[in-house]
Amino acid sequence: MPVTDRDQAYARIQAMIDDGTLVPEQPLSERRLAETLALGRTPVREALRALAHARLLEVIPTRGTFVRTPTLDEMRETYEIRVALEGMAAYLAAERGPSPRLLACAERLRELLARAEKDVKVIQAVGWELHDEWPMRCRRACASSPGSARGSPRRAAVKAPCHDSACTPTAPARRAVLCVRGAP
Repeated sequence: MPVTDRDQAYARIQAMIDDGTLVPEQPLSERRLAETLALGRTPVREALRALAHARLLEVIPTRGTFVRTPTLDEMRETYEIRVALEGMAAYLAAERGPSPRLLACAERLRELLARAEKDVKVIQAVGWELHDEWPMRCRRACASSPGSARGSPRRAAVKAPCHDSACTPTAPARRAVLCVRGAP
């Protein structure tokens, strides 16, 4: 199925929210986003409507469209979901053993940490890759098991979190809360 301009705009704006390029309460200009994304205003407008429906953006009549700030209840629910998912993901990943990619990430991280001169950005990137892989190990195993919810939008929206205490709730985790609560 071909990716439409609207889908491309949606994914790219969502990525800009996830990576912090667009921050909470920041007003969004449809025209500037269209220029930045090198897309027409119509697909950007449709993407903004869809992102507002997904509760990542807030539309305030006569004021504009803004990146939505999650409520304290949503943040609390995010942490509750993260704790539950992380425990289950760790259990299932340990039960099934490490994947080759997980082993490679761990080895690369050990090498980087052993160096006298440490590049924090490279170490962080490998750390995030490691944190992304262990839940994937669990997810792949869960999806192939009988009675799994593979293909379920609720299951697909949940991204297991990392266990680093310095982590902050991510937009994917926030979307997981909204999805579990029934928002699209």
